[in-house]
Amino acid sequence: MKLVQKQEDIPNEVMAVLFSVWDSLKGDDLLPVGSRLGEYGFDTVSAFCKFAQVDEENRVRYVKVGDAIKELYGQDFEGAYLDELFDPWVRKAVVETYETCISQKKVIYERKGFSTIIGSVGYEYLLMPFCGEDGTSVQKIVSCLMPLDAKIKKDSDWREAVSVTPWLKR
Repeated sequence: MKLVQKQEDIPNEVMAVLFSVWDSLKGDDLLPVGSRLGEYGFDTVSAFCKFAQVDEENRVRYVKVGDAIKELYGQDFEGAYLDELFDPWVRKAVVETYETCISQKKVIYERKGFSTIIGSVGYEYLLMPFCGEDGTSVQKIVSCLMPLDAKIKKDSDWREAVSVTPWLKR
């Protein structure tokens, strides 16, 4: 996990542009304001985005999930809390990443992947925090997730790649 300081920290071109938009909207403030999120121009990549609300206890709830993400996961988890999703071993890492984004009030980028006999499997993600009207506390997070291999479009594609990689099976 990398706390992003500048656009050059992100090798994915689309995600680097998203960071640039986030950074310009932030200006001299700590964070951009989440209530204006609809004005920020994420529509072009919203299929790969998850829009989340952060409550007073810092629980993260997905309020909108892009169509490409739904297809990748094989489910729609709009309205679900992050700490109720995924297998426990995945949940722990994902929750910790969101908690870091909230506590550090910074954009996070990560690339995870490996090769199998049928190709590369993995993803890149970007988490961007937005504040409330108070200008300080994180109240929304927009995350963007993209597979490393553009041929991976749906849940069964991930499962097929994992099935030929015995060390990934639980």
